[in-house]
Amino acid sequence: MSLLVKICGLSTPEALDAALDAGADMVGFVFFAPSPRNLGLGVARELGERVRGRARKVALTVDAGDDELARIVEALAPDMLQLHGRETSDRVVTVRSRFGLPVMKALPIAGRGDLSPIYGYAEVADWLLFDARAPRAASRPGGLGRPFDWRLLENLDPSLSFMLSGGLDAGNVAEALRITVSNVFPNINALPAQITEEYDVVSHYYLALGLAAVAVLVAFVSIASRMGLGWMAVREDEEAARATGVSPLTHKLAALVVSSFLAGLAGATFAPRTLLAAAIVTSVLPLYKTFHFLPAEPLHLKHISPRRIT
Repeated sequence: MSLLVKICGLSTPEALDAALDAGADMVGFVFFAPSPRNLGLGVARELGERVRGRARKVALTVDAGDDELARIVEALAPDMLQLHGRETSDRVVTVRSRFGLPVMKALPIAGRGDLSPIYGYAEVADWLLFDARAPRAASRPGGLGRPFDWRLLENLDPSLSFMLSGGLDAGNVAEALRITVSNVFPNINALPAQITEEYDVVSHYYLALGLAAVAVLVAFVSIASRMGLGWMAVREDEEAARATGVSPLTHKLAALVVSSFLAGLAGATFAPRTLLAAAIVTSVLPLYKTFHFLPAEPLHLKHISPRRIT
């Protein structure tokens, strides 16, 4: 199982490049006229070609017919179709069969009554997306930047493949993770309630400055010491150093230990400035997986179960 990041509503080359450079796993493109992020087919074609396999392309539609979907698929060549309207489970089956693409079905959530369709759609869709239910007067069914009560999703089947959408930002994404995937990644509860810039920046600055000064002092003292002289001798000529009784292996190991300590110290002071870096550890996520977040709306977090990976 893993957590993925999807940036949706991309409509310019600059925004797309920013998402791709930051490591987004999926990039979404909107095909719905009332949306301010709606794309024409020509622009979609250009942006789709720009992705060049660096992320999965997702085409978002709302109650689109087969002809419209066919035009979108021809222009964008998406890796996935996102149905964000009132499509029934039968319609999901039809779209998935006709176009031969994975389908993600968006479900509006406002209260517990909205959870009843989940498992019916889960049987026919590859992914589900939970978004805040739009107000009656809204011109579009989602993508409004509104969160909902994530506690409604606390007891979901951990094998369910889903995405979380709606009002996610750097200030609340940790809490969203804590609530919605804690039954999948138990150690996710180690995340702080909020990862923001609220810590004391001035104190952190002086702490980092003090540690840097100590590191520089240790470096100068080490260089002037017998060990430091040995390092320099090994660097200049290992054979000559060995002839004078200096062990290159011992000094190399010592250099590795010292440099590892200093690198760890530097990382510890930098981590609080990096979103989630100090909170997500290898016991929660695999080493090869990292998080990249952009200050763009909407931000989607995706949880995939092994049986849904295609």
